[in-house]
Amino acid sequence: MWNVYSKGRTFLPAEARSVRSASRHRNGNAWLFILTSFLGSIWLLLAGVEAALASPIYINSIADLQTLQSDLSGDYVLASDVDASGFDFAPIGSLTTGYGFSGTLNGNGHTISNLVINDSADVGVGLFGFIDSSGVVQNLYLTNALVTGSYQGLYSGEPGGAARVGILAGDNGGTITNVSVNGVVTSNHNAGGLVGLNGGTISQSSSTGSVIIGDDRAIEGNNLAAGGLVGLNIGEIHDAYSRSSVVSDSGNVYPAMGGLVGQNGDFVAGYASGGLIRNTYAT
Repeated sequence: MWNVYSKGRTFLPAEARSVRSASRHRNGNAWLFILTSFLGSIWLLLAGVEAALASPIYINSIADLQTLQSDLSGDYVLASDVDASGFDFAPIGSLTTGYGFSGTLNGNGHTISNLVINDSADVGVGLFGFIDSSGVVQNLYLTNALVTGSYQGLYSGEPGGAARVGILAGDNGGTITNVSVNGVVTSNHNAGGLVGLNGGTISQSSSTGSVIIGDDRAIEGNNLAAGGLVGLNIGEIHDAYSRSSVVSDSGNVYPAMGGLVGQNGDFVAGYASGGLIRNTYAT
């Protein structure tokens, strides 16, 4: 039916309802498309943020490595070999402050060479002063390292008393896997080629070089513990070995000196806290 006033066809009531319904359907589809596109954009944005947060931070230099101190819970990967020559490196994580490394460091088969650390201010001394219980270090080599710790005083937060010094870590409460170190460690207490005091897990790891323990009589009530791999072990060590020599700077021999571990287990508040060692050797 045509209407001269509308210059076109006049819809009958049923036809008008049909057109209005079709219009609403088209508008609904348009809003659905807009909403879907918006939600999709939000999802992509969040996925991008999540991916960025999940991406590891790549380490290319000794200066990059030192920045781990500013984010102890980060996820790090060595992208190349690192030469530490001439760099005044400070241990990552501090047992004295209680803030340990709780992130991950994957050496990716690379080597850190010529690391020199001389620290008398902190209990734990090494590439890592303190690796926390959730910290992981793996697939890493350190060569020609020279690490010295001489903390004076008692530290009561952990068994073992005073200083604990190792090339990789002064104190380990986390997980160390497939790490090999070479160099010289010197300490007045709890010295190990790899770790000074181990309360975590060490596996598939090794040490070569020298461990030199000092004659420190100023700290009473704490035994000297020096081992080629670990000074004092109250954690777990398996599938590991040491070819490090262990000596005292005076030439004296103390009970807690060993080719692999200086002392396995300790007494804490009158209770024995034992360490577990299996599939290991020392030469």
